[in-house]
Amino acid sequence: MSLKKRALVVEDTSFFKDMLRKFLFKFGYEVEVCMNGEEALSLAKSQDFDLIVADWLMPIKSGLDFIKEVRLFSNHRKTPIVMISSENDANKVKQVIGLGIIDSYLIKPITAETFEKQLERLKLI
Repeated sequence: MSLKKRALVVEDTSFFKDMLRKFLFKFGYEVEVCMNGEEALSLAKSQDFDLIVADWLMPIKSGLDFIKEVRLFSNHRKTPIVMISSENDANKVKQVIGLGIIDSYLIKPITAETFEKQLERLKLI
């Protein structure tokens, strides 16, 4: 049985997917990666994660739709979720934050330092 913290990254862009995997590995996480929200839902149904990092704008099922659904799973009602996106329209971002289903929102591009500060703020590292 693994004692490592587990993270689920839901990201369709190879660059950000690889970057997030490296960041999380550096912070001691075992990382699973999915390319879209539909794939991630299937995995999250059967597995527990200590952190979920999801892009908002993805094909097949958006990160927002994924998060709305994953919050209904008993094993992920309280899992910390960081949403990352290139979406920077203040009104749209406020609406998403106002739903109360994410713990943090980061606008791409993100740096290792910015990501680390958010994980520290959430007491995840």
